[in-house]
Order: sequence, then C-alpha cells, then structure tokens
Amino acid sequence: MHIITLDASNKVLNQDPIHPHIGRTFRTSKNRTSYGCEINGIIAVVSCVAFTKSIAKTMNGIATVSPSPDTAMFWTVYKTKNAQTIPKLPQRVGAKALLLMVEHIHRHMPHITRFATLSPIPTLARKFNHEPEDIAAINDYLSMRKDPVARFHLLNGAKLHDVCRSADRSNLRTKQSYGIMANYVYSL
Repeated sequence: MHIITLDASNKVLNQDPIHPHIGRTFRTSKNRTSYGCEINGIIAVVSCVAFTKSIAKTMNGIATVSPSPDTAMFWTVYKTKNAQTIPKLPQRVGAKALLLMVEHIHRHMPHITRFATLSPIPTLARKFNHEPEDIAAINDYLSMRKDPVARFHLLNGAKLHDVCRSADRSNLRTKQSYGIMANYVYSL
C-alpha cells in the first residue's frame, strides 16, 4: 500500500458516493488535494483533503484558502469500484489508507499539525424526525457508533470534536442530516 497524489483527470474522483455532486477540479485545485492509496497498481481508496487554517466547520470552509494552513481536513474517504478486484484486499482497507495518508501528509508537510474531518452523518434524519435542537443528543448518538461514518472514525482512533449545524446545504446532506456534519480529530 502506498499513497499517490491524484490530478483532476483521474476518473476515480467521479466515484465518490459521499459528495457525488462535487466535480474533479474542485477536489484538486487551490488548497485542495486528492490522494489515492494504491495496491498492486490499483487505486483502492481515495481521500480528498483541504489544507485550512484551523478546523473547517462547513463545506464552504473547505474551499477557503489560507496563506498559512495548519490543518489537513479530510472531507471524503471512499473505496473505489476497482478495490474489489484486488486479490487479498486488506481488511479495513479504508481505515488503513486514511492513517497512511495522515502519515504521508505529516512527513511531507511538517507545517500541518492537525488532522481532522468534516464528515457526514448519513443516518441522522432516520434517527431524529426533525433537526434536533440539543447538540448533546447528536453527540450521544454519534458516541454510540450507530452511524456508520461515526463508527468508522471512532474505531480508527479519532475523537469526536464538534457537531456542525448548516455545514452542508446540498440536497443529499439536507435529506440525510438536516445539513449537519461532524468534525473528528486524529492524533499522531
């Protein structure tokens, strides 16, 4: 397993089930980079990262360019369609790839001192019939790892940092979670 940088021409950037409406150019321009985890010549996992000043609380914050970024914001991580063709695909390949990407960034960009996510909560609207007023209720729900994204990050050693209202007003995110997303922080 090794990490490569992807450019906008790479078609695996079209396979994102988390933010399917965001184009390839956005993923690889200005303060944003896309990484692939390659196994046997096949890109198995992709993550899109924005380099920001502090932890971004919204998708608009992902797009904000800072002259002195200190944070790597992982805003999507997904397994590619070709990942299943890899013989002996490692268990928890997404988790291993994400941690390799954190190490890669830490090694090549020493000014980046924080590693965080802006993550969807795809099951929130199923759990709550309307947008919860009490953030503590959302925190409790995420801490129980009933949401698959929360489970992914918490099992990989991240800590729930914040719940962000009005973080993503796309149709998909509004339907899934009333536009609410979560920040998780990874420590080295």
